[in-house]
Amino acid sequence: QPGTYNISLVTDDGLPTQSSFCKQIVVLQNVQGPLQIKSICAGDSIPLTSSSPTRNLWSDGSTSQTIYAKTAGKFWVQSTSAGGCIQIDSFEVNVKPLPIVNLGKDTTFCSNQSLVLNAGNVGASYSCHNGATSQTVAVQQSGEYSVVVTKDGCQSRDTIQIEQLSLPVATITGND
Repeated sequence: QPGTYNISLVTDDGLPTQSSFCKQIVVLQNVQGPLQIKSICAGDSIPLTSSSPTRNLWSDGSTSQTIYAKTAGKFWVQSTSAGGCIQIDSFEVNVKPLPIVNLGKDTTFCSNQSLVLNAGNVGASYSCHNGATSQTVAVQQSGEYSVVVTKDGCQSRDTIQIEQLSLPVATITGND
């Protein structure tokens, strides 16, 4: 419990005299900052930094001012002041999945056919090679087509090479 306490120590070594020491101590409230919740995308890392430049002990055993979290979990740092006071702060790191984007294998199509690319991920935002911002794009000609999909702040991309094939020219000849 926080407060001011008087501590008395009496030593008795079995001799006719005793030793006595008295010390007043102040116990401070252990102040813990609120749990900070941080989110990252899969494959990313986030710096977690103590407000104290020295005398830190992190939950992973490191003693630097900053660590980099790459996985989901709870992390804490214990900082000790020059006077011996301890403060603990904690962080929770959540890892959000990347959107899965697959435009398919490189392909060909005939000029009399149509081809539609679908980036999937309903509810995401899209940025296509041609400035389009929709989930699907109609392919009209040969080229490289790409899309960046953003969902819950995380991005993935895919690219596909498409070749449009010309129709064969057929001529029928005959004798009259």
